[in-house]
Amino acid sequence: MLRFFRKIRQRFFINRKFGQYVLYATGEIVLIVIGIMIALQLDNYNEERKRTAELFANLRELKSELESNISKAHGILVFYNNRDSLIRQHLCNTISREDITSAGDLGRQWALITSSFIAPFDRVALDKVNSDLEDLPEELESFKNALRFFDAKYEEIEKDYEGYGEISKGEEKYRAEKLSWYREMWRWDRPFDQDTYSKVLDYLFDDPHYQNQLYTYWNFLNMALVDDILTLRQESIFWVEYISNYLNQSKNTSYQLPEEWRFDLSGLLGTYQVSERVGDEGKDIRDMGKYVLFEDNGRLLSYTRFDPAQRKNFQSDQKVEWVVLNSKTVISPSGWFMHLVQRDSSPAALEYAGCNNRNLYFHKVSD
Repeated sequence: MLRFFRKIRQRFFINRKFGQYVLYATGEIVLIVIGIMIALQLDNYNEERKRTAELFANLRELKSELESNISKAHGILVFYNNRDSLIRQHLCNTISREDITSAGDLGRQWALITSSFIAPFDRVALDKVNSDLEDLPEELESFKNALRFFDAKYEEIEKDYEGYGEISKGEEKYRAEKLSWYREMWRWDRPFDQDTYSKVLDYLFDDPHYQNQLYTYWNFLNMALVDDILTLRQESIFWVEYISNYLNQSKNTSYQLPEEWRFDLSGLLGTYQVSERVGDEGKDIRDMGKYVLFEDNGRLLSYTRFDPAQRKNFQSDQKVEWVVLNSKTVISPSGWFMHLVQRDSSPAALEYAGCNNRNLYFHKVSD
């Protein structure tokens, strides 16, 4: 091909047809420019395909990472549900020394606020996607805020863990410095003598420092960690669905709960009348309206009911999830651990056992 063009140029020179040569040279330059443009377009196309393939791979990795973190969140909530129940027994005076003794539960009670379940969330894929944040395509513009949210939420949960660590270390330090018999707790070569056993029970039930620490731990649990974990779990599920739809170029993908988290929700579904009660009087002190709990893809949902601005209940189209931990325990959108109980003549009622003898009851009025 090059030889062909060279012969043409030589013929123009020999015949001294300079005007035609200039025209030919111009055409040759145009062809070269067109060839370069085509090559650049092909290179850009290949680069775009490479970036798209890399983006899809990173999103698939992020989706798997979020699913893993959803599983971790579930395990954390199960653990702290147990802690919540034990602490409330003390704060609400519904447990006695005899209960602990008969259940052989002294060890777990003693370690109630000195041990925590800390499971760091994975964020390798998140950091990888975040590193190319500005290169995300326009259709993923809303996803950028989500990535920033996860980045901030993971840091917030890390601070929650640090807060728990400070409470636990502070309690350990107090015991080591203030309790002369504390070293007896570490004598594994023999069982506790009756005197040490009694001192442990006295500390758990009568020591004002420990009662204050229990409340601090419980308040931190409900106001910080559980709320952050629930928010992270909810957002993770939403963005797992979002990523799945983007990768599949469809809009009908719903996240399916793992098999081990699926429970028979029939006993929980229905309409609930909600009220607060004081002591044993059984008197409604504030009507909180009705909640309708329904199932969607194995998840327990209701509609938003409370408007903080107007301080009243209302029905909206926004769905909120009630996390189901087991067949008897759920977590409300407000972060309350609630339990399915038989109450009065109701076949089922969700009960939140508060303190100061105040309980919150969700009485089922219809299925």
